[in-house]
Amino acid sequence: MISDLKHDSSSIISLKKDDVTGKLIANLHSENTFGWATEDIIYNIFQVPTTRNYYLSNEVGQILHLISEKNSDPKEITQRLEKIKQIQMKLKDVDPLKQVINKLIERFDK
Repeated sequence: MISDLKHDSSSIISLKKDDVTGKLIANLHSENTFGWATEDIIYNIFQVPTTRNYYLSNEVGQILHLISEKNSDPKEITQRLEKIKQIQMKLKDVDPLKQVINKLIERFDK
């Protein structure tokens, strides 16, 4: 994957297998990813966590920070958890970050 290409000279296409038909579905993403790191694209476009992905760790850190604030909005915490809920399923069970995310989901996903 090449990163940091200008929007008018690059495209991101994702492929996904349809669960019903088994056919490949191509999706052309319209996001302007100029200046994004490869790790950022992998996490935010393809929703695939890599070992110690900065963006996933940062998102969990922001949720923990919100929890520590006295007047934080539980709805904001829940919304942020929704973003990482699908991604956490792709983490290995031995990944400590997955365990933290699971505990957060248990606490706030009601």
